[in-house]
Amino acid sequence: MIAAGNLRKYPVTLIAYAAARIITQELDGKPSAVTLDPEGRAWVEGPEEAAEVDVVGVYAGPSPRPLAEAIREDLLHELELRAAAGPLPWHSGRKPGKREKCA
Repeated sequence: MIAAGNLRKYPVTLIAYAAARIITQELDGKPSAVTLDPEGRAWVEGPEEAAEVDVVGVYAGPSPRPLAEAIREDLLHELELRAAAGPLPWHSGRKPGKREKCA
């Protein structure tokens, strides 16, 4: 399990790019799960090791940019789903900025 960032401290886009870099550079582009724990921390880990409830998606590939874009969109979607289910204990309640909005 490798930390990609904490949503209490960093924007979604930065965490998505960190996760993509981990997958492409440290894990050689192999299939990897990006997870988001209840405290707002994002992780990259083996798909078989990840808790199903925390999985945002499984990603693989040699190029970080398309991975980062896919991870970003999936993280934003996951945040919307979790926020709809109830308040996020670690979320400030601010709306995402222009660069963080879903397309």
